[in-house]
Amino acid sequence: MKNTSRLLLFILTGLASVCAPSAAEAAVLQSFDQLFLGDDASESFEFNLPPDPAVPKTIRFAGFVENLHTNREGAVRFFLGWQTNSGVGSDGVTIASLIFPPWPEYLHPPRLPAADPVSGPVRVPVVFQAEVNYSPSRVKFAVEGLTDNDNFRFVGDLTIEPRPRLRVFHRDSGAIQLAWATNSAGFRLESSTTFPGLTWMAVTNATTVVGREFSVRIEAAEPQRIYRLQKL
Repeated sequence: MKNTSRLLLFILTGLASVCAPSAAEAAVLQSFDQLFLGDDASESFEFNLPPDPAVPKTIRFAGFVENLHTNREGAVRFFLGWQTNSGVGSDGVTIASLIFPPWPEYLHPPRLPAADPVSGPVRVPVVFQAEVNYSPSRVKFAVEGLTDNDNFRFVGDLTIEPRPRLRVFHRDSGAIQLAWATNSAGFRLESSTTFPGLTWMAVTNATTVVGREFSVRIEAAEPQRIYRLQKL
């Protein structure tokens, strides 16, 4: 499934410059190739990380699940949570979280098809991600089987990576200059005239390299426009 990582920037008159921390390759928190067996087979995984309020992150899982039963369907769902240094709530749930599949399918997730006796199990892709506006101090990831006799294989990588950030400068002529770090290659600048963006178009203005940044000059003729960096 195509990565949909993106960063939105709402351009309005008088918007201040946005700082751009350097980006790096995704760090693998854990690689999974694990069997889940038994009644409501479940397991959670927790990761302590160095927090940084100035560096937004993308937490992403990409992999697949395959049901190993040949005579019955299965089901599984996922929980992803993250927190700052302020700790957890009284119920032990992290401050912010994401569930997959999203509500209301989370209550009754799609079934995992039974394995074919001849061709083997069916791989069901699982890809989801969370855009976090800071570097969390803790990440919690949970896998929950939903039958009384689970037997499924869970494979994939849970990763965390810095998100590139746009810097915007207003020029005397009314134009704006957008810039982002050159070590954030693989992103395309897009824009929309509505908020939230419903239709996105690639920005075709020339992109130049100035120092360690990509730079695009925009003639700001419209009263407002949204910009984002879209992962290719």
